[in-house]
Amino acid sequence: MPIGAVLEIPLGTPVVMDGAISLGEWSDAVIKEFTVEGYVDVTVMIKHDGTSLLAAYHYVFQHEENLCFPEVMIDVGNDKTEYWMSDDWWFHVSGTDCEAHGTYDVYDDCSVVQPDWEGVPNFAMVPDPPPLDTFEIRIPLTKIGIMVGNTIGLAFRAEYVPLAYGYWPADAAAASPSTWGTAILKP
Repeated sequence: MPIGAVLEIPLGTPVVMDGAISLGEWSDAVIKEFTVEGYVDVTVMIKHDGTSLLAAYHYVFQHEENLCFPEVMIDVGNDKTEYWMSDDWWFHVSGTDCEAHGTYDVYDDCSVVQPDWEGVPNFAMVPDPPPLDTFEIRIPLTKIGIMVGNTIGLAFRAEYVPLAYGYWPADAAAASPSTWGTAILKP
């Protein structure tokens, strides 16, 4: 197994994809935290239900007016290459959800949201800014070609509107899968 950040993704219960982190719904998930460049602390909860990879992002606003948007980057082969390959996936959730296969930060076709994955935000813009931001993400394992027991490359990123970012692992870079963590989907 490659050296670096390692994450064991537990098998957990399915969730209701409503953007809200309901009581106990994510209690069986593993938790990772990072900071978006001094702006806000982000908590990511991740698990799988045997058929889908499930993630929830959560953070609390102070006096900011801009939102942070979650991103998940997956290297199916866990090749740890310096550049993106055809088995790498990028998922971005915002007002214009995006996904890209083999590249990242491609926003020109965001309106074509794939029907078999979900990125659901739960924030009200009143008051502005909202006091709480949560997002739930469901990615079918068959869509990205992984199975329970597989080892994958994985990184989480939150993008702050004025182009500030935060990552797990801390030294991850979106452009380089070699810097992403290693995750295993536990049976």
